[in-house]
Amino acid sequence: MAMIVGRSRNSVCLLHEVLSSSHSLPCSYIQRQTYVDVYMKWKKDSFFDSIDTIHRSVQLKPLIALKNCIVSSSPDDYCVPISAISKKGLELGIPIKVARFLRLYPSVFEEFTGPNYNLPWFRLTQRAVELDREEREVYVKFKDDIVSRLKKLILMSGREKMLPLKVIQGLQWYLGL
Repeated sequence: MAMIVGRSRNSVCLLHEVLSSSHSLPCSYIQRQTYVDVYMKWKKDSFFDSIDTIHRSVQLKPLIALKNCIVSSSPDDYCVPISAISKKGLELGIPIKVARFLRLYPSVFEEFTGPNYNLPWFRLTQRAVELDREEREVYVKFKDDIVSRLKKLILMSGREKMLPLKVIQGLQWYLGL
């Protein structure tokens, strides 16, 4: 098997001689890959820098993640001890200590003393509970739209029609899931 190496526009081209037998076809050696895990640096757009809603979404993501964590851990009373969520700061995308972050938003989170050992507990305010219920109703109402968006995303994935869960989780916020 011979190998020829040549240079063309700063890229190295490798050419393989694959005709080792008379009945093998060169087209049978074509490799195909549908998903590549590539990190790409995004170029900033000055138009989007001027939109105030986008600036607030940086603060909104960890706020909603924390709200969802509280709702999922205690769906009946919407309250948790600080010890249950303090170690999940990085997982939820919170850039500071969780207790400090919770205290920054008194309109969403209410602090009180728990039943054991005088530890601080946090619960959602009544307005936040109402907004959570309204959000769930919207998800139920637009379930078909969410399913169609996910179908379109999967159809764009190539012949295998499947995507890694990591990719879908990364797009979860932008798909409205």
